[in-house]
Amino acid sequence: AWSRSNLLLTASMDRFVRLWHVSRPECLHKFSHSDCVTAVAFHPSEDNFFITGCLDKNLRIWSLETGRVVLW
Repeated sequence: AWSRSNLLLTASMDRFVRLWHVSRPECLHKFSHSDCVTAVAFHPSEDNFFITGCLDKNLRIWSLETGRVVLW
């Protein structure tokens, strides 16, 4: 998922969502999950939040500012 501020979120079967920036070769942050992550999307108007879908049957809303789940 791409943000309007050139950030990229990638979901993976290794139980992590990774945050990237187009100008950096390394991952900026890893967001851990309890199972495989199958979906990720930035909030449509607030790039500071994103949602993930996981095989543990939970949706999570994350804050980029804190790196934590703000809502399950």
